Amino acid sequence: MDEKQAIVEAWKQTVATQMHFNEMGMKLRGLALTLLAAILTAESLVKPPGGWLAVCAALISWAAFYLLDRWYYYYLLIGAVLHGEALELRAKELGLVLPGAPDSRDSMLGLTYRISKLNQEGWKTLGKYKLDMYYVVIALAVLVLLVLRWRGR
Repeated sequence: MDEKQAIVEAWKQTVATQMHFNEMGMKLRGLALTLLAAILTAESLVKPPGGWLAVCAALISWAAFYLLDRWYYYYLLIGAVLHGEALELRAKELGLVLPGAPDSRDSMLGLTYRISKLNQEGWKTLGKYKLDMYYVVIALAVLVLLVLRWRGR
């Protein structure tokens, strides 16, 4: 197997790894939302409603999911993305370039680079800050609920 074939095979595995880590992150977020909804629903069904302790438990659970997602799974995905970009640069050096590509950095295997570039264009911010915003918006909603429960006791 020559180096070009090895690059293509490594790139295929890297893209599969990126997809795996992205799927893990999405499943984690779905599980976090499900748990949050279950805790808050159970709390609202208790008579009389207003259990601020359950809302605190929901907020603590949400924070734990955030820490796992942002500081573990996100960096696994970023590692796979950086590895993919490095492989794509090496592919370009080996001449695996799309003819007439408008961006000289685009290689035949430029998927990782293109996705990273497009991701940064949305909201003009890095993915890690978009992830932070996702968790913060929902945490703020739970905090508002906590304040309302606290005032209603």
